[in-house]
Amino acid sequence: MAADFKLLHDAHILVVEDDADINSVVCEYLSNHGACCISAYSGTEAQLVLKNEKFDLIISDLMLPGTAGESIVSQQRHSGDNTPVIVISARNTADDMIDLLSMGADDYVAKPFDLGVLAARAEAQLRKKALISSASAADKNDLSQSHNFSHAATFGKWIIDSDAMTLSVIDYENNHA
Repeated sequence: MAADFKLLHDAHILVVEDDADINSVVCEYLSNHGACCISAYSGTEAQLVLKNEKFDLIISDLMLPGTAGESIVSQQRHSGDNTPVIVISARNTADDMIDLLSMGADDYVAKPFDLGVLAARAEAQLRKKALISSASAADKNDLSQSHNFSHAATFGKWIIDSDAMTLSVIDYENNHA
């Protein structure tokens, strides 16, 4: 059964891999499934691209000329950027994987890898990102619509609305069912 990677359609993906053949094959495969891929061949180049563009997903090798892949992951997380990062690397010890996942990588794929598996993992990361984004937007929307107060504070079950000068009990079960 051939997978239809629907979330890859129009996904903006940065592929950071110094091996031109691997970079090309990964970009071509993902592009054939609808992704828009940008290639970077060094960690330094990736940093420059990341300063100027936003991506839906980053796929990065570790052993790169210039800035190492670990630094890319670390800098993304320290800057507050939660763009999913999939590490692809020939370094495949458990310690390497644990270190990178602890550092903030979202997934780790050891080389050699199957392109279909990489695409499925990319799809999973994009799905997770979409769920988090929609949940965050729904929470903000729910909060602003459920209490039409411009200056309100909530304390437990109580809402204090300074504009209307009222104190209301939140019906938690009806608002959060």
